[in-house]
Amino acid sequence: MGHRLTGWHAIAERARELGIFLSEERARAATAQIKALADEGTLSADEIDTILFEYVE
Repeated sequence: MGHRLTGWHAIAERARELGIFLSEERARAATAQIKALADEGTLSADEIDTILFEYVE
């Protein structure tokens, strides 16, 4: 999931799996951040989860 081709639907689904709600706007923002970081290298699942929790409303 932590790569440049990750879509916001996948990010929103992962958030739901973690039991958190992200609006479409927040999911898209988290996705943009994940994609930017993925340009620098592959992200672990833990790193992605940490980013998602930063976007919780």
